[in-house]
Amino acid sequence: MRLFKRGKIWWIDYTYAGKRYRYSLRTQRRDLAEKYKAEIEAKIFKGQFFGVKEVSVPTLREFVENVYLKYERTHKAPGTQRRNKHFYKNLLNVFGDEKLSDITLEKVEHYLNSRGKIAAANREISLLRAILNYAVRLKIIPYNPIKGVKLLKESPGRVRYLTQDEFVKLVEAAPPHLKPIIQVATFTGLRKSDLLKLKWSDIDFENKRIKVHVTKTNEIRFIPMNDLVVEILNNLPKDSEYVFTYKGKRIKDIKRAFTTACIRAGIRDLKFHDLRHTFASWLVMSGVDLRTVAELMGHKTLRMVQRYSHLSPGHLQDAVNKIGTILAQKNDTNDSGAVKTLKDKNNNEA
Repeated sequence: MRLFKRGKIWWIDYTYAGKRYRYSLRTQRRDLAEKYKAEIEAKIFKGQFFGVKEVSVPTLREFVENVYLKYERTHKAPGTQRRNKHFYKNLLNVFGDEKLSDITLEKVEHYLNSRGKIAAANREISLLRAILNYAVRLKIIPYNPIKGVKLLKESPGRVRYLTQDEFVKLVEAAPPHLKPIIQVATFTGLRKSDLLKLKWSDIDFENKRIKVHVTKTNEIRFIPMNDLVVEILNNLPKDSEYVFTYKGKRIKDIKRAFTTACIRAGIRDLKFHDLRHTFASWLVMSGVDLRTVAELMGHKTLRMVQRYSHLSPGHLQDAVNKIGTILAQKNDTNDSGAVKTLKDKNNNEA
């Protein structure tokens, strides 16, 4: 028998005769909760306590199919929902018949260590953690039993980016309706789904920026346009509300055209999403710091752009060189302290 808090109120939770019970003690005071707990234990011992409320905790399968999927449809991006379908299948095969309250940290860690595919296992357990968090919000379970689970360490994500020569060849090999899409994707870092949904009302030529509607977080962010992007967009026909069209109709699928263009250009192992990697890689190689790259790509943290750090081998050297610059500037105005000592030492050695 244990006490726990739900909000500010103390509750009691225990199993008796093979059934689980949960009961609100309707007090915010710990001392009263302890007193009520002792009284209930005494009554149960005497067989006198019948006022408890049995809590029916659903299985993971029941909760996902009847509750969580409805929540997901209104709170998650379509792409996320499509990816989660495979994760649900694996989770439910293993934990589907477990009650939410019976899923333990030990069971989940065993699953992680035996799953084999590290990235897939991490995505699946992250989804399970989100499901249980939602169950806590709905007060179906008092806490998330796997809140402290540590995901497996993954190798850095795939980074395939175009060289400038490859980019030129790809644009030249692309059909007319695909050329501007490739160019804008490479010069802005926009995802394919965002590009193909762009409307002219999202383009602000005066302030040189593109408005992007982020479905996942229901936010709006703005992407700056350089002069090349402005010129490319200005040259496109304005015969539709959508920016990228073919024969006056919105372009919805470019997979086959992009694959064909890659073959014609002699470029291997390239996905359309790699144009986004190209945008980030070129920025880093031009000396742009990772925080700025993260902001331009719409990432909330630096974690997702750390994969590009190796593309700027001079950034550590530049950082330590700044110390020398500071010393040099100080030397011009003040020959005291550490700077003077360094100067005298160099003079003596000479």
